[in-house]
Amino acid sequence: MLHTLVLLQRYSLELSQVLGAALDDGPSSNIDGRILLELESGGETTSSGLVKSLGVSRSTVARSLSRLRRAGLVESTPSVGDRRRAVLEATAKGRRGVARLERALGDFFHDGSAVVKEVMLLHGRETDPASDHESTGPVLDVLGRLLTVGTSFVEDATGSVERFGISDAVDRFALVYLAQGESRPSQLADYLRLTPAGATGLVERLEGLGLVERQPGGLASDRRVALVWLTRRGRQATEAMLEAFGRHEDAMLDILASTLGPVSAPTL
Repeated sequence: MLHTLVLLQRYSLELSQVLGAALDDGPSSNIDGRILLELESGGETTSSGLVKSLGVSRSTVARSLSRLRRAGLVESTPSVGDRRRAVLEATAKGRRGVARLERALGDFFHDGSAVVKEVMLLHGRETDPASDHESTGPVLDVLGRLLTVGTSFVEDATGSVERFGISDAVDRFALVYLAQGESRPSQLADYLRLTPAGATGLVERLEGLGLVERQPGGLASDRRVALVWLTRRGRQATEAMLEAFGRHEDAMLDILASTLGPVSAPTL
């Protein structure tokens, strides 16, 4: 299960890059993408409606809407039927971003198929559904289902490690990566797509929480290199995340399998 989650975190980081690039380096978390797709699906939508339709907390929706508004991707307007009621909609910039995202997703699903196939093989699942299945649907629908499952896992995982002082996704990703064994900060930076300074700050933060230990000169072949590994507390936090992942694993694998099949091309 650990190796599966390490692979899927890498897949998630790559998907976030695609989202961010399509949205002009705007918000790129699962919930941000889901809200933008929900607003593009048509019909009047309110923040309370998003809480109900997405199945996430009011605070999660509020934080995401704040990010999307700051990025100029979402705005509030008076309802046509009731001017006292504010409804949400994607801005012109947000709609352009969704259109770019739709065009980029086909390439992403193709490029990411090696990771997905490796995960499928780990679980004894079919790795070539495209030969036997028709289109799995428009790429945005496939993305929406993927983000839905991902958001459910993130909500669960976040709650499972709050007692360890962990709140950021990058902290969770780092702990899962380090559960494989000791690592150089540079390897952690490569995996998480961080700058050297960003990786140093991350390690210092986790060290302050008692989740990792760092030893300068820990590599016998090069005493200038530091090594980082999980403490007992860090292993406990990782075990909690793996338990949370286990509750969503089957649903996630089902959605990932659909990305291996053909998806409908965007209408241009």
